[in-house]
Amino acid sequence: MESYALLIGATLSAGTVLAIAALGLLINEKAGIVNLGAEGMMLCAAIAGFATVVHTGNTWLGFAAGMGAGALLAAIFGVLVIWLNTNQCATGLALSLFGVGFSAFVGINYVQAKMPPSPKYGIPLLEDLPVVGKALFSLHPLVYATMLLAVAMVYFLYRTRAGLVLRSVGESPSSAHALGYPVRRIRLLAVVFGGALCGLALMLTAPSAWAETIRVTIEKLVFSPAEISAAVGDVIEWDNRDVMAHTATAKGDFDIVIPSKKTATLTVTKAGTFDYICRFHPNMKARLKVQ
Repeated sequence: MESYALLIGATLSAGTVLAIAALGLLINEKAGIVNLGAEGMMLCAAIAGFATVVHTGNTWLGFAAGMGAGALLAAIFGVLVIWLNTNQCATGLALSLFGVGFSAFVGINYVQAKMPPSPKYGIPLLEDLPVVGKALFSLHPLVYATMLLAVAMVYFLYRTRAGLVLRSVGESPSSAHALGYPVRRIRLLAVVFGGALCGLALMLTAPSAWAETIRVTIEKLVFSPAEISAAVGDVIEWDNRDVMAHTATAKGDFDIVIPSKKTATLTVTKAGTFDYICRFHPNMKARLKVQ
């Protein structure tokens, strides 16, 4: 039962990331804007928040920086599609591609940089309940805030005058304009708010260290390099250039099969020194040191 409790808790935490971003994009959609650049905004927000936490040590400042980065990129997107009438789909895809490249470029400076350890969250007394305590009452505060935000957003959209105005701007902008509502400004505010939520989303799962991909080449029955150093969270990628399959096997820790002319990866989850071999060709040996 303990494993099921952990699974439920992990599912709620992972789903919260998607829920926050979806709520932001919902506001965009209701305002009549299709934002395909959410991925780019989330990635830029992730590196902005990560860098802020690394330099300040304050997680909540990291969340604020992530929201600010998401809102800034959303504002740029909004100006382009609302005032300059650029194509929404093309602009969104361009923003997404920009975010992927920009976050990777800036992130190089933070490879192996570590954030301070996250505090343990939980609702007093309730978190000590068997099974349901870990499943439902030991989660990040943003998980509960997102549930409340979803309910509040439904109420806002369908039970308030402001929500009615927002929906009218999206469904019939000409009618809203005829009634005197500033359609462009309302749409821009909706886009910025949605961008801020997208920026907040990915910071919830920010890693404790900016991960690095470490490549090991397998050629002529040799691991190269034969010894590598990594940190928890890094990704090890084996590139098999031989005509036969190989494995990277550390007894009791991992067993990765690498097909011929293919690659295989492993995300490092714990520290230690791991001597590994190829099960098919035991003379092939290498070592992985994880800090």
